Amino acid sequence: MARRWLVQLVILGFLAVQGGLVVRAAFFGGKLPWRMFSGRTNADRYLMAVAIGPTGQRTSIPLERIFRYARGSTDLRLPDNFRPLTDDTDREARDRFARFLGEWARGHDIPVASVELVWVVVDVDTLRVRARSFVTVTM
Repeated sequence: MARRWLVQLVILGFLAVQGGLVVRAAFFGGKLPWRMFSGRTNADRYLMAVAIGPTGQRTSIPLERIFRYARGSTDLRLPDNFRPLTDDTDREARDRFARFLGEWARGHDIPVASVELVWVVVDVDTLRVRARSFVTVTM
């Protein structure tokens, strides 16, 4: 009797979880968790910040030194997940972030006239590298 009750409880719990996921996906626009690996891309993307000096000299701003702590066991840091950098609608926040990096560079004796933020995309299969500048802020 107790064993049957335990089996029914486990089945009921399983159905409740699955039902909750389906209701969440159907009515609230959520994603189903069993599709989380279906959208794999063959590209690795990271952010690069470049300080452009008054003479045009380009110096990389060391983001790994500014944002030391990675997320979990990955190499993802704050700039890689910072929503204004991935969302095109918040230009003001991206400009503030670039100005922050420029001020940090000035404080560490890097000559800065402007700061350029660049997304670097590396195709894992072919090792082809593409760079796309998306913000340039004059200091």
